[in-house]
Amino acid sequence: MPITNTTINHGHDQAKKRKAAGTRTGDMTYYTVGMGACGHDDSGKGDSEYIVAVSESLDTDSCGQTVTIQGSNGNSVQGVVRDKCPSCAEGALDVSEKTFKDLIGDLDVGVAQVTWSFN
Repeated sequence: MPITNTTINHGHDQAKKRKAAGTRTGDMTYYTVGMGACGHDDSGKGDSEYIVAVSESLDTDSCGQTVTIQGSNGNSVQGVVRDKCPSCAEGALDVSEKTFKDLIGDLDVGVAQVTWSFN
């Protein structure tokens, strides 16, 4: 029987999924969306779409995944991961202005604590 060189990486994929699972709490900030790390140019969409950047430290293949974010006031939105945030702590999010406004109400707040999870 011939020996083949096949790599199966299911363990690594499962570990990434486990790391992505669960509810997180962290700071949410907003930014001017543009060309994101996921390869999409979202320029001009910051006031009209729920766009999310997650921390690079999550080590997940999260591009295109949806997340549910809940603000401390009880409001919640579903956004799409379109970017990575190199300066964010693991539970923190950087979001489009629309996302921040619809959750918090005022951009002048600047930073707000939220709870969120991958869907």
